[in-house]
Amino acid sequence: DFESRLGFLPLSSCFLPRTFHYMLQTGHSADDVDGGPEGSVPRLEQDQRLDHEGEDAEDASHRDGEGAGDEEQPGTDDESSDDEGTASMPGFVKEEGRAAVNQQQGTAGRKVGARRSAVPQIVVGEKFAGPTVLILATRNGGRAMDSAARAWTTRYREGKMGAMGEVVTYMLQMSGVVAMEVTGEDIASEGVDKMKERIEACAKEKGLEGIATGRGGKVMKDNYRELWDRMIRELGKEEGFDFAVVDTVASLATALSTSKVREVRKIAVVTAAQVSKSLLYVAADKHHAREGLMAQAESAKSAANKRRKGPDVAPAAKAGAFTAQADACTRVIQEILSVADSIFRSVFTTRFRDVDAEIRATVVSSLGSWMELYPWTFLSSTYLKYLGWALSDKDGVVRYAAVVALRDVYGKDENALQLNDFTNRFADRMEELMEDKEDFVAAVGTELVTLLVQKNHLGSERGRNVFNLLSDPSERLRVAAADLAAGMIKKIGKDAVEASGVDPAEWCAAGAETSGSTRRGKTAKSAKKKSSASFSSHEYEIAGILSTLRSLAVARGHPDEPLPEQIVHFVISSLSYKLESLGDWSLMVDWMKREVPGQLFPSHGAADVAMRDLGMSFLCAVKSAVTLPQSKSLQTKERKKLQTKAKHEVTLLLQNELQMLINKYQSDPTMVATLVRLVPLMMVDLYTLKKEEAGFAKLLQVISDVMFRHADHLRVPACSR
Repeated sequence: DFESRLGFLPLSSCFLPRTFHYMLQTGHSADDVDGGPEGSVPRLEQDQRLDHEGEDAEDASHRDGEGAGDEEQPGTDDESSDDEGTASMPGFVKEEGRAAVNQQQGTAGRKVGARRSAVPQIVVGEKFAGPTVLILATRNGGRAMDSAARAWTTRYREGKMGAMGEVVTYMLQMSGVVAMEVTGEDIASEGVDKMKERIEACAKEKGLEGIATGRGGKVMKDNYRELWDRMIRELGKEEGFDFAVVDTVASLATALSTSKVREVRKIAVVTAAQVSKSLLYVAADKHHAREGLMAQAESAKSAANKRRKGPDVAPAAKAGAFTAQADACTRVIQEILSVADSIFRSVFTTRFRDVDAEIRATVVSSLGSWMELYPWTFLSSTYLKYLGWALSDKDGVVRYAAVVALRDVYGKDENALQLNDFTNRFADRMEELMEDKEDFVAAVGTELVTLLVQKNHLGSERGRNVFNLLSDPSERLRVAAADLAAGMIKKIGKDAVEASGVDPAEWCAAGAETSGSTRRGKTAKSAKKKSSASFSSHEYEIAGILSTLRSLAVARGHPDEPLPEQIVHFVISSLSYKLESLGDWSLMVDWMKREVPGQLFPSHGAADVAMRDLGMSFLCAVKSAVTLPQSKSLQTKERKKLQTKAKHEVTLLLQNELQMLINKYQSDPTMVATLVRLVPLMMVDLYTLKKEEAGFAKLLQVISDVMFRHADHLRVPACSR
């Protein structure tokens, strides 16, 4: 643990962890180190060689006594196809949670029988270079990756072949092949096919090290992509982009993408995907720079034409310079697009059908990022069809990657016209994703359909099934469905009001007569003004919620019964942050007083059920506000403040209305039980502060009378509580 903490120091301070490691391993004090970093090199190297020789002997004895067969044996794969199987490859040793650098340094806790890493050491006083630094930077992340990317770029400008060997070895180390180091001479003398044979032979003979496995494996994989991105972008800052390293890495990644060793094949696809993505970042920058240069060239040409008879030829020279720079940008863009197309045809089209779901997901995600970064070329049916096919992949991870990629592409308004054909072709499949068997896929699928409906790519009728998702046990799915449902609730409410045949003028006039004293902040003047208006948006939304609850009850096969409280709670809590009407408690109380749901659903039996749904919706809305769930966006102090405010508001509203409502519905056990459960949610101290203890006593007396007069399994538990 002490060593791993020291590993997070900047690369420029690597003398400290190396020295401390030397002290911990040998028992020497700081005084034993001669003359600081420079003087300590020979002594440290000598002690390390002696230590490693002893460790080699110890490891040999362990290997003689205990075979590697006791370790977990990860499998290898043939070249993947639709019916590809996974074969066993003996000799692979999977190290969990330990980096190769710590393995080489002989740290405590190394598995017995595991082969020590062959990664080169960093020795005090040496120039920090080589693939070990790239691995350390990948482990530490942050500024270490910035330093490593800049240092590697500098070394690449000084000596290309050596720097190429570093990144190729770095790629192999991340795949677990740490016993093989590739040099610049190897790259110059060997072809990619021969190098692939050497890599596979090394993997079979000496096994794989689990550098990017265990608890920190995902972070290392993310940092691996990030470090590649930073190195490519550092190279892209130059005017003339050097494609030598890109061609080398792309060629090797293409060859290794067909490897029988799954981990090697996986890291090859990841590398090809990330290199191409980083190149397209550069291409997009060059594209925008080219547009600016061409505009400047046109402006300079216009100025030159105005002065064509004069002695001043400076504008023409400027126009020529701008045009030359734009042509240079065009050449870089063409080279990048050529590399991307080669990777697409050689890697993506074959790995799209790989047996490993993670590899397929990498391909799909990369295609989505290509379309987002450079839509001028890649937003076409040639590439889009792969995302459409991935929507039907057998693995949820791949379907999720495809949906997320499409969501990002559809999110840009400028892509609308180019996506029309694709939308028409795969609209049915995208709608089906809302009911995917995997919750995480169904959630993002619902978000995608919501986006398509909002941007008019799909009609609103495509999202009708979203209301069934509001009662799903998965909170993530309910939250995703609430966005689409909230936009459709108001229209459903309007349809319900029109179907009921209620006259808006009569309804609003009746509301003005009864709600003047009920609604806080509403004066008699505002009530009279409302009587001449149509229904408010809040009233349409409440009507839409009641209609939705009725539809859910019909779907459950119990149209004449109120929905269970749990389902109503799911629906109301999901919509509470999307619909302001669920915070208009005075309107809901007014509707219960006037029995408005009975007018909206006048059929026999439906009126009483709708009233109970309204009462339960009111209870769930109040409960959601009073018992505000914990959230990362809300601090504890702010959350308590909102809870207190909600209790205060509901108490002020109900202190004069709750007793009347209980008396009104005392013959309905379900409504009484629902209304009585509001009392624990109120701030009863307000009765004392307002000197209305008598009113609270009357409320308790009413509850007591109801409990003893109408004793049943619904009233008694609610009243006694």
